[in-house]
Amino acid sequence: MKLASHELHTPLAVMSGALNVLEQRQSLSAPDQKTLARIRRAMQTMRDDTDVLLELARSEASEGDARTIVLQEIVQNTIDDLEHGNSAYAGRITVCNNSLQIRVKTHPALVRMLLRNLLQNALRHTNAGVEVRMIENRISVQDFGPGLPSKITEHLSAIRAPSAITSTAGELSNTTFGLLIVRLVCERLGWELEIAQSDNRGTEFLIHLHNRA
Repeated sequence: MKLASHELHTPLAVMSGALNVLEQRQSLSAPDQKTLARIRRAMQTMRDDTDVLLELARSEASEGDARTIVLQEIVQNTIDDLEHGNSAYAGRITVCNNSLQIRVKTHPALVRMLLRNLLQNALRHTNAGVEVRMIENRISVQDFGPGLPSKITEHLSAIRAPSAITSTAGELSNTTFGLLIVRLVCERLGWELEIAQSDNRGTEFLIHLHNRA
């Protein structure tokens, strides 16, 4: 796993360094600077997704990685990271927390991966706001876009094990891939993912937590 991590991250580091050199020359036009910023955002997404897949590829989650977290803090940190990485996301996520001190014993890195993919999917499919609600043993992420295509909901409903990624990967769009990551992370954490709504009024995902601290 360490070798795979090195092989996957090394080219990303080389590309990041090359982008830094271009920026330091200060010779790019305004349109070229915008293009470079898009490349950097795409690289960050690739780096994050690589980390997700490497973590999911581990045979089992280490018990030593689990610790008690305050869910509100993880949610807010994830939102801050998304808004910092893409200015188009700034101010679009609203958080409603009726249980400010929800504590969960779990793997923080995996929770951040789950939330990032779920929020990114919501933000990409609507220009309106996205609502995050934390109520008792649930996290709700709701957007107000056109709803998910039926093919995507069928994929997510059919998946019951990480091995399903190998049989369906060729058919997956970027949207389905991100949501598949969410499903697999939920399974690794022992949580449940429910599509509570998906129609022309928007999409709501519910994450049911099962390891409250």
